[in-house]
Amino acid sequence: MKDLGEADVILGVKIKKNKTSLSLCQPHYVEKILKKFDSFDVSPVTDNDEVNSTSGYVFLLEGGAISWKSTKQTYIARSTMESEFIALELAGQEAEWIKILLEDVLLWETSVPMSIQCDLQAVICTAKNSVYNGKSRHICLRHAVVKQLLKERTISLEFVRSEKNLVDPLAKGLTRKVVLDSSVNMGLKPFGDP
Repeated sequence: MKDLGEADVILGVKIKKNKTSLSLCQPHYVEKILKKFDSFDVSPVTDNDEVNSTSGYVFLLEGGAISWKSTKQTYIARSTMESEFIALELAGQEAEWIKILLEDVLLWETSVPMSIQCDLQAVICTAKNSVYNGKSRHICLRHAVVKQLLKERTISLEFVRSEKNLVDPLAKGLTRKVVLDSSVNMGLKPFGDP
C-alpha cells in the first residue's frame, strides 16, 4: 500500500494546516445550505442605510388600496419584534387618520376598528398584553401607542401568513410573481390595462 501523505479532504471537510494552525472548512455544505434558504446571492451590508429596516402599510377599502407607504425606519431596530412594532405604530397612526376621515364623510354608521394584519404572532401577542416587560425604552413607547389604539378600538390586529401579506413588496425584495399577485390583491391593475 502506498502512503498518499496528509489528507486535505476528509468526508467533504477541507483541511488546511500550516506551522501554527489547523483549519477546517466545508464550502460545499455551506453553499448547499445557503441555496436551500435562498441566501446564496445575498450581498453584505455595505452602508448604514442598509441596516435600517423598511416599514410599509397598505389600507384597502372595498377591495382597493386607498393608502400605502414604504419608508426606511429612522431608528435601527435590534430585533424583528422591535422593527415590527415600529411598522405597527406607523400603520396605527395612518389608521387613526383614515378612521377619522371616514367618520367625517359619514361612510360608516358605526365606528369599526381598522384591521391591521401582521405576519409575526409574537408582535400581536405582545401588543395585546397589558404589561410590556422589555428593556428598550423605544419599543416600550411604541407598545404604549399600539395598546392605546387597540383600547380605543381604532385598530384591531389579525395574523396573516407571510405569503399572503400584501405589504411585503413594499418592504422587501420579492419575485416578480409575488409582487404582481400582491398588486392584484391590492386592487391595482397592471400598467396598460384599460
